[in-house]
Amino acid sequence: MDPRKAEGERLAFTIATEGDPQIRWVELRNSVLVISNVDSKATAHVDVTRPELADFVLGKGAAAKAGEPLAELDRGPHRSPATAPHRSP
Repeated sequence: MDPRKAEGERLAFTIATEGDPQIRWVELRNSVLVISNVDSKATAHVDVTRPELADFVLGKGAAAKAGEPLAELDRGPHRSPATAPHRSP
């Protein structure tokens, strides 16, 4: 995260990974990403498979689910050039 570009930004959503019963709350505040366990899905929620989550974490981009919070996190102006997703041609 580039802290200068992330200043004042906020994004919050829940995420569930296929095969994992635990729902997680993900919140970006400025350049800090906070992840915690919750009991239920929020209005802003994304369901992903393990491969989709792995690709996102590895910088290969968010799952192709337009308008979802994970895609917003992936393309946000807070992304540092060093951590920007790498997409193969």
